[in-house]
Amino acid sequence: MTTIMRRAIILAIAVAILGFIVSNAAVLDWLATQDPILDFFLWYGLLSVWLVVVYWALFHKMITVQLNVALLMFWFALGTVFYWAASDAALQNAGLATSKTSVPAFLLASEDQVVSQAFLWMGASPALAVILTYVVVPAILVFVAIMIAKRDGANLIHGLFGGRA
Repeated sequence: MTTIMRRAIILAIAVAILGFIVSNAAVLDWLATQDPILDFFLWYGLLSVWLVVVYWALFHKMITVQLNVALLMFWFALGTVFYWAASDAALQNAGLATSKTSVPAFLLASEDQVVSQAFLWMGASPALAVILTYVVVPAILVFVAIMIAKRDGANLIHGLFGGRA
C-alpha cells in the first residue's frame, strides 16, 4: 500500500469518527443543555485533540502547538465565512428574525441538510440518514478527493497537517 493511500484511509477514517461523535444523539442531547459558549470551547477542544491524534496517525510524531493553533485558526476563519452568516447579530443587521424566533430558510441550505434530505427522500430512517450523512459520505469524499488528486493529495495532507508529503 502506498503512503498516500494509507494516509488517505487514515484521514477518511478520522473524519468518519469525528462525524460520528458530532452527530451522536446522546452528545447532541447533552450539548443542547449547555451554554453556547461552553459548546464552542468543547468543539474546539475536540477539534484540537482530533488534530493531535490525526497528525500522529499520519506522520508518527506529535503536532507542534504552533501548527495545531494555526490549523484551528484557519478552520475557524473558514467556518466563519463558508457557512451563511447565522449569528443573531447578522440576522438582526439584515432585518431578519433571530434564532430565538425562527430559523431562516438559508440556514437549511447546508451540505449536511442537502445530503441528509436526499437519504430521507430515498426512504432512509432518520438514524440511518444521520450515519450516512455525517460518517459515511464525508469519509468517502475525503478518501476520493485525495486519491483523485494523487500527488496533490499528498500535498493537500502536507498542507493541512505538515510533515513530509
